Amino acid sequence: MAKEPANRKRRTREHVIADLSINHVERFVFRAGFASQEYQSDYGLDLTISTFDGDGLLEPGVFFFQVKATDHLDRRRRGGFISVVVDERDLRVWLQETHPIILVIFDAQKDKAYSGHVQDHFQEVWTEDGGSIRAFRTMRIPVANRLNDRAMMEIADIKRRIYSPSKG
Repeated sequence: MAKEPANRKRRTREHVIADLSINHVERFVFRAGFASQEYQSDYGLDLTISTFDGDGLLEPGVFFFQVKATDHLDRRRRGGFISVVVDERDLRVWLQETHPIILVIFDAQKDKAYSGHVQDHFQEVWTEDGGSIRAFRTMRIPVANRLNDRAMMEIADIKRRIYSPSKG
């Protein structure tokens, strides 16, 4: 058997599960009748999602997904949540974003994903100067927050509430 050249790029397990995680999320996006745009560069967001009403008409606004994949999910059984350390640089931008940002953790071993709304989770600890971010950058996602068809519609409803006309 010939020895493999060392100067070729290698597709790692991390590359594979990253692609699987995006595919997993997009299946729910497409089944809901929504559209997805994937970022090719890593700036703390992976997907932009546009939603459409029952007549197929584009709705105002978007929401974003940041998707993280792992073969070794840190699941706290007693607490019923998954702990995820968020990059402080991402969090500083996310908490100033008006569009909803959803953090998704993909368990590659079980082919399941869990999601949490970043702004809702961190609104208690955010300060304008960002002073408390460093101390509170672990997001706890309940294991009950499975990403599925129902969850996708609930996420779209978060965005719709932001962009719905004021009734006052």
